[in-house]
Amino acid sequence: MPNALQLVLFDLDDTLFDHQYSRRCGLLVLQHAYPPLARIPIEDLVAEHERQLTASYDGVLDALYPYWRIGSNDSGACLSTVVSP
Repeated sequence: MPNALQLVLFDLDDTLFDHQYSRRCGLLVLQHAYPPLARIPIEDLVAEHERQLTASYDGVLDALYPYWRIGSNDSGACLSTVVSP
């Protein structure tokens, strides 16, 4: 059939690249750059990042906010949930 739809589906979580390793490396860099984060165990930062990421995905799926705005102005809000002043 000339008009048949052909597609390939990928599971992007740890399939095309090691997301867990990349996340951990990124959080370690943030701990080095922001001393208040250095007081927090890396496992806690990973868990909080996962919580924030899941909330963002859920918000997009529920059409609470457009996907292109995620993280654009929210980094301060995210950090404030992890590091208390």
